[in-house]
Amino acid sequence: MTGHDRAPHPRFRSEGLTPARQGGIAALTAILVVAIATVLAVNLLWQTSVDLRRTETLLLQDQARQYNLGARNSRDSGWRGFDRQRPT
Repeated sequence: MTGHDRAPHPRFRSEGLTPARQGGIAALTAILVVAIATVLAVNLLWQTSVDLRRTETLLLQDQARQYNLGARNSRDSGWRGFDRQRPT
C-alpha cells in the first residue's frame, strides 16, 4: 500500500471549504487585521503624545534657563529694574 492509496484527510479534501466556513474565516481574518491596525494606531498616538510632552518639558527648561541668565546679567550689570525712587 502506497501513500497515494489512502483517502485524503477530510480537512484536505479537494472540494474545498463550504461557503459558511469561508465566511467565518474571512470574518476572523478581518477582525484580526482591524485589531492589529488598532494596536499600531494607539501605539503611534501614544508615542506622539510622549514626544510632545518631552518637547514641552525641554522648552520650559530652556525658558527657565534663559530667565535665570537674564536675572544674573541684570544683577551683575547693576540694573535696578523698575525700582522708582519715592518722592520726598
